[in-house]
Amino acid sequence: MNFKKLLDLVEKSCHQIHKETAVHKAPSPYHLNPNASRSDAVSAPSPSPSPGPADEKKMPPPTVNKRIRISSEAHSARRRAATKSMRLRARIREPAPQLTIRELVAFMQAEVASLRTDLEELRAEFRTEVHTLRHELMVARLERCKNCSESGQSNGGDGADGE
Repeated sequence: MNFKKLLDLVEKSCHQIHKETAVHKAPSPYHLNPNASRSDAVSAPSPSPSPGPADEKKMPPPTVNKRIRISSEAHSARRRAATKSMRLRARIREPAPQLTIRELVAFMQAEVASLRTDLEELRAEFRTEVHTLRHELMVARLERCKNCSESGQSNGGDGADGE
């Protein structure tokens, strides 16, 4: 039973990470027509694909923090890993799960692959944010120097401000 508890813990943490780094999904029929009631959205037939205004409402490609686009390859790998993981989770939840060691290893590998993808996305987001902050700092320093030289002030020219 300890293994099952461990598996539940891994599943919960993976679910939390996926939720925090969720990729944009297609809107539900309720979101397409906010005036409709939820029961209408459930019973409404799915709209048929037709050219025109519907094409304009397509979701943009998945993004992380709206700055870094997820490559389609990474997105596909993530989707494959999630599908594989869901199938194994369903089998684990059976009354008497009969999983082989290979299947358990495959499950754990899929979870690790998913976590690695999430980690890489977060690293890329962090690098972009650091780059942006450095650029903003450099621009602020240049503005400060320009303002000092225009007003005739001098900081002594000895680099006292640490630059």
